[in-house]
Amino acid sequence: MYMLDIGWWQAFVMDIGMTLFVLVYSVVFNWVYDHLRLRWVKSG
Repeated sequence: MYMLDIGWWQAFVMDIGMTLFVLVYSVVFNWVYDHLRLRWVKSG
């Protein structure tokens, strides 16, 4: 907070935003990976 010069509320909202981004990104990445791997295994 001190280095970014933001308040507690902005830091909290940014933390929630980054947490939600990582959650959504990991779900989408794993879903895409599983489907591509299944397609690759079936073709081989």
